[in-house]
Amino acid sequence: MKETLDTVEAAELMRVSLGKMTELARTGEVPAVMLGTHYLFLRDELLEYLRTRAKEEQRLRREMADAARRMGDQAAEKRGRGRPRRRPPIDLRAYPDPAD
Repeated sequence: MKETLDTVEAAELMRVSLGKMTELARTGEVPAVMLGTHYLFLRDELLEYLRTRAKEEQRLRREMADAARRMGDQAAEKRGRGRPRRRPPIDLRAYPDPAD
């Protein structure tokens, strides 16, 4: 398998547009070498970049889910059971029955 990729091949591998791939290389987001006016990418380094980014995003999603779960648990403890009432319920036994 070919070890080096041009910008078009790298964009296909990463499943991004050619413009996005060029921007990622220009900003240093992905490892690339500029040869003349073109970028050259190493396939293994792009795959490692994807692996690292996927693991980082997974970690962040787990942290956010855990924080949301903890906040939900704290809110439930504060409320007790169900939604708090603003005033006590009406005791209908205190009123006479009009049928009597």
